[in-house]
Amino acid sequence: GEGRKKRSVIEIRHGDVLNESIISPSSTSSLSLYRDATAIFLYLLPKGLKRVKQLLEKAALERKRQQQEKKKNDDDNDKPLLRIVSYMFSIPGWDPIHVDRSTKGECPVYLYHLT
Repeated sequence: GEGRKKRSVIEIRHGDVLNESIISPSSTSSLSLYRDATAIFLYLLPKGLKRVKQLLEKAALERKRQQQEKKKNDDDNDKPLLRIVSYMFSIPGWDPIHVDRSTKGECPVYLYHLT
């Protein structure tokens, strides 16, 4: 109800995102890309972005399924299922919602919302 604050938990993980496909979406033993990630930062070359694209789409679909099961209120439905930031290279076939070139070298940073 009102008066309760939502607890914010941030965990920064680094590693091979392709290994996340091994973790079952229904696993409850550890944090999972499918169940827990809300934002992902990618520092990959175009070849790597092509490889993780399908995994990220799968994670967004799993999140959408979870959201529908929980029947969240309308306010939460406006939130993106997954926010993805890619440094230097865009994700092939996706349209970013924002491209930032404000760094010293004007290197692009692409922001995507999967809904």
